[in-house]
Amino acid sequence: MPRFTEYTEVDVTIDIKPQEYFDSCDSYDIEEFIDILIESGYLSKESKINSDEKTYYEKEWSTVLDRLDRNRLSLSNEETELIEKIASRFI
Repeated sequence: MPRFTEYTEVDVTIDIKPQEYFDSCDSYDIEEFIDILIESGYLSKESKINSDEKTYYEKEWSTVLDRLDRNRLSLSNEETELIEKIASRFI
């Protein structure tokens, strides 16, 4: 757990749980933290994912949705209704 000490007229020590610190970071802070971990040898450069790149699962999901879109006229009425029912949950 990180520990910060500030020397003032009264000594103050603040304990911050790593998750609390991480949750308070914005995306820039997280990128900077990842760079520090890479420079310190805790992470490899290859482990850093460019935020513009899709993950494997995102690519797979896009492929599945593209297939559905291209073949939507081949779907049965029941399949179409099921997809519409799922989609309606998010409207």
